[in-house]
Amino acid sequence: MANTVGPAPAIVPSPVAGQQRIIVDANGQGDHQTLNAAIANATVGALIVVRPGVYAEAIRISKDVTIFGDGDHTRVVLVSEGPVTVTLEAGRAVIRNMTLRTSGTSAQGVILVTTGAPMLADCDISSATGAGIFLQGPTSNPVIVRCTIHDCRGSGFLVTDQAKGTIEDCVVYGNGLSGFQIREGGNPSVRACLIRDGKEGGVFIYDRGLGLIENCDIAGNTNSGVRIARGSTPILRDCVIRDGKQAGVYVYEQGRGTIEKCDIHGNTNSGISVSTGGNPVVRDCAINDNRGPGVYVYDRGEGTFAGCSLRGNGPGAWKIEAGSSLVRTGNVPNE
Repeated sequence: MANTVGPAPAIVPSPVAGQQRIIVDANGQGDHQTLNAAIANATVGALIVVRPGVYAEAIRISKDVTIFGDGDHTRVVLVSEGPVTVTLEAGRAVIRNMTLRTSGTSAQGVILVTTGAPMLADCDISSATGAGIFLQGPTSNPVIVRCTIHDCRGSGFLVTDQAKGTIEDCVVYGNGLSGFQIREGGNPSVRACLIRDGKEGGVFIYDRGLGLIENCDIAGNTNSGVRIARGSTPILRDCVIRDGKQAGVYVYEQGRGTIEKCDIHGNTNSGISVSTGGNPVVRDCAINDNRGPGVYVYDRGEGTFAGCSLRGNGPGAWKIEAGSSLVRTGNVPNE
């Protein structure tokens, strides 16, 4: 199940034979005092070690280098007023073991990935405005692991314009919008993440969004744990969706998608709500102990439910209003 700890201590790797090693030290005890100077002087494959300090600058990485915070990541801070603190546009660049921030009033986000498959690992990320991590464009396909993305004014992640990406073992909490917004063909794989306490929800997939959300703990979000809308077709698999302030999952406005082997419980309203042309496929889920009905379908909602357990829900397992319809097979209870 999802990571609940966040970035782990990291040890600076030893350089391999022939690898350029650059030391960045804000106090002038290294090769450079700024990351920009280090990046400009780095060759492809270089290891840039950043010593503790606050580095007030925005950086753009367009070559394959590794930037590694030395020691406690909370003491290696890169911050800018934006619009973006880190722009990643290199195929295999790596940033690891740092604290990354934006402090301005009109920032787009902390990190923007527009192309390539860079890696971000063991970092702490938050933004005074905008998103934490913004993935944009069909060639954007980063790997993001063991990061904490929190207290952003916007969403923790914004994935759009056919961007992809692999996001694993991250903690995403307390963001001003949703933990994840996925739209316009965005298609990330999100695994083993804790997504909690979003002020507008946990995961919001809309405007033809895609994505695989797997083995995640989606908990305590102000809106629904997961919302799927406007022609979106994600896959939710093996997730726990719990203790949300509205429905566990809400599928509406022609949202579709597949929800399978999920545990949906403890939500203030229904376990799953479907309306306005929403039409999900729901298989082998436990939809139990929600305060509202297990499944609530209204205002032309549709869907297929098979092999689900619906027990202990406040007013009962099913509430299907006139004008809505479901295909139900092998559920307990099935009616």
